[in-house]
Amino acid sequence: MNQKRWIATGLFVAILLMQVFLLPTTTAALFSRDADRTRDNVVVYREGQEDGIAFLRLEGMILDVGGAAPFSPPGYQHQRFLRQLEQAFSSPEYKAVVLYVNSPGGGIYESDEIYQKIESLKEEYNKPFVVYMSRLAASGGYYVSAPADWIVANRNTITGSIGVVISGLNVAELMERYGIKDQTIASGENKTILSPFQEMQPEQRAIIQSIVDESYGFFVDVVAKGRNMDRDQVMAVADGRVYSGYQALENGLVDEIGFLETAFLAAAEQAGLQDPTIYTFRADQQGWMLRLFSSVPVLDKVFGFGDHAAIGFTSELLRRGTEGPMPMYLWEW
Repeated sequence: MNQKRWIATGLFVAILLMQVFLLPTTTAALFSRDADRTRDNVVVYREGQEDGIAFLRLEGMILDVGGAAPFSPPGYQHQRFLRQLEQAFSSPEYKAVVLYVNSPGGGIYESDEIYQKIESLKEEYNKPFVVYMSRLAASGGYYVSAPADWIVANRNTITGSIGVVISGLNVAELMERYGIKDQTIASGENKTILSPFQEMQPEQRAIIQSIVDESYGFFVDVVAKGRNMDRDQVMAVADGRVYSGYQALENGLVDEIGFLETAFLAAAEQAGLQDPTIYTFRADQQGWMLRLFSSVPVLDKVFGFGDHAAIGFTSELLRRGTEGPMPMYLWEW
């Protein structure tokens, strides 16, 4: 290692140690488990009268990736969101719940878990539940919105994409071209369905298609129930295409075109509230290493830890590489 690299390494370590030892309050907050719990705390979004509305946000891909890894960017945390749903519906100080959705969808398991949670909470607590669709509420993003009592979309919202997808690649011809052979040993010919190293046989495609069709049927039923539509009506608009806010309104997928404030007004009206206080849940979470390095301007500038979009894209590529193909309520573009 040359002299310049030693100097750079020494500066890096020195800055890191200064951050850890000279700023104990900040460092303790970054490393403490309590810091994660406080992120579930409720803060006032807008002051009003004593009665309140709970305001939740669902942003990003709907996947349960566990707790925040050291370098994970801010984004959706599935278990945290489920806890927040429970708190919003069960707390007596909140008379209605508004959910802000900005998501392309995600896993069918996680999307359905949210849906089932909302359905059970609505039945138990009987609170008005209003959804506001922001830029994107497609596929799983629409799935979790369907049980709402009222759905507000912006005119530029992209929604719909009612359907299921399992993505996969096949590199068998590429491997053959370069003399690469697959030596996977499996217990049966269908154990390696969707392996990128072999051609899918017709009977294997039929197996995967049956899973997709079953999940698609669940999606159609969810929309039919939530929107009070006949199943045939849903099937007519559920070919996977996306819709603008106005197109979704024409097709019965949303109730109103407006803004977030429109959703607050609708929730207040349904709950019989006048000028309610709106409470929001802090939903952002990022890995402790990313929080630490991002808080040091020099490190953030040099290493680009603030580029959450790039880190998030890398995280998603790693997830797909480790988990493999799985059925998704996801708008793929």
